[in-house]
Amino acid sequence: MQFIAQVVAPTNETGRILWQIGMPFMLLCAGLGIVAVILRLLLDRLFTDRRGRLPALPEVHLNKKFITYAEAGFYRVLYQVVGDRGIILAQVALNRLLYFPGNNQTNPGKQMWRNKTGQKSVDFVIVDPKTLRPLVIIELNDPSHEREDRVVRDEEVAAILNAAGIPLEQIQCARQYDSRALMALLQPYFLPLDASRRR
Repeated sequence: MQFIAQVVAPTNETGRILWQIGMPFMLLCAGLGIVAVILRLLLDRLFTDRRGRLPALPEVHLNKKFITYAEAGFYRVLYQVVGDRGIILAQVALNRLLYFPGNNQTNPGKQMWRNKTGQKSVDFVIVDPKTLRPLVIIELNDPSHEREDRVVRDEEVAAILNAAGIPLEQIQCARQYDSRALMALLQPYFLPLDASRRR
């Protein structure tokens, strides 16, 4: 037995008027729905890679300024001085290192200082090899740090690190570094570690 479904227009005048108004509207909605589905499929295909999982990637390159030539040279000396007493992290973002508890009412200035540190990083962070807690931060000051904007930036970084209780050492960029002088500068930060190893 076959059933054939057909739409029968209403016979009374009111029903006929509603039918004439409603039917085109329903057809319009259905048409727009179909168009939206087709557009979504086309856009997904356009902005999805061949694997069908990720949006198509733009051209991207390694940032050659991630570590400058001067920073790389200082790192080699620093690595020899620190040895196994610490792990050296480079270009650490302050918004990963620090956090601001509470809100602007309980912690006045929170949002302003979070904005100030949001895009800033520090050159080197020496951390405890066991706990990975920061021992000292080192900023390598090249001639660019003499610019007015960099002076303000350095003052802000020093202030926020001091507020967080994290030591900061600023070292002038040079062609050569005195490893003994550098060791004498950093030795106090390693004393608690050295003492615990002797126990």
